[in-house]
Amino acid sequence: MRRSLIAVLVVALSAGTAGPAAAELTIAPGGVRMIVPAESRGGDPAPAFAARAGRTYRFEVSYDVAGAPRIGTGHVFAFEDAVTGRRMKVLSKRFAPEPPGAYRESSELTVPAGWEPGVYRLRWAVTARSRGLDPARATGTRVFLVVR
Repeated sequence: MRRSLIAVLVVALSAGTAGPAAAELTIAPGGVRMIVPAESRGGDPAPAFAARAGRTYRFEVSYDVAGAPRIGTGHVFAFEDAVTGRRMKVLSKRFAPEPPGAYRESSELTVPAGWEPGVYRLRWAVTARSRGLDPARATGTRVFLVVR
């Protein structure tokens, strides 16, 4: 009887330690928006469908992150000319670990006067990290217009 009790304990303990090793971080991306910030409009933030040179816009990516009790995140937003592929601007931020859940990361861009009217692309990447786990990454794109 004692041997079977020890065997059961060994199996239970090994299953308990194998559980956390099998955990992995996940990111489920949601919406991507271009917004005119409230400060720029004198009121509430509003979605923007085209950008004007010299004005400031906030680009947001929402996502759900899970897989660890504390998860640090960060993003890279690369803006490029959609026709030529030429990289125009890169913005990035990193955030300290927080509990899993729904988040929205954003960066503001003042469209330079030198950007010609046309189609531009935002390439975004959001990365989640937690000690002892492989990082998770989600990527995507969004196109927008720059007008006079």
